[in-house]
Amino acid sequence: MSAITGNKLRQGRCQALETARVNRLIQQDAMKKLFNLSLDMLCVADFDGCFQMINPAFEHTLGYSRQELLKTPFIEYIHPDDRVAARVTIGQLVDSESTTRFEVRYRCKDGSFRWLAWTLVAVLEERLIYGVVRDITEQENGGQYARPLQRETATAIVNELNQPLAAIVSYCGTAALLLNSLPSPPRQLGVAMQGAMEQAHRAGLILRQLQKYCRKHD
Repeated sequence: MSAITGNKLRQGRCQALETARVNRLIQQDAMKKLFNLSLDMLCVADFDGCFQMINPAFEHTLGYSRQELLKTPFIEYIHPDDRVAARVTIGQLVDSESTTRFEVRYRCKDGSFRWLAWTLVAVLEERLIYGVVRDITEQENGGQYARPLQRETATAIVNELNQPLAAIVSYCGTAALLLNSLPSPPRQLGVAMQGAMEQAHRAGLILRQLQKYCRKHD
């Protein structure tokens, strides 16, 4: 290969890399503009429920500053009556990496509540939740939208979780009895069993709260 041919190949590769870099910057700029100009609220949150990115529509709709929204877990702004069901739904989302949709009342800076329809998807390897949120207050007040989580969905969640939870409690109880029957039961195993029982009872409390929520909206 001649020196001239080699130089031409290197120049071609450099030009291709530069073209790719420019195209990538153009795409990033276009996405940034779409993100900032969207009338819908767009967000990225971590698995702890804290916003990592929000677009200006959040500030315009809710009245909070960007700093206020980023420093407080978004679940804290949800109406207390809607919070338990929202926690259950988001927990299932994080476990399944599927897309979920739900509607809740969200507190504004002035103390009022607005109905927000959330569409969320979790990406496990990034440990991030991506969301599109739409203000449906006018439609909800006009009766065109359902309650935040349909009663059928909430009831199905309760029924689906009750049976495996009861089995966990039963297995833990049996294991604890067997463990206590040993002459010298391992202490660490006993601590682990106690922790499992406490978490099972905690899950049962959440289910009872969700059942109350279902009855309240019957």
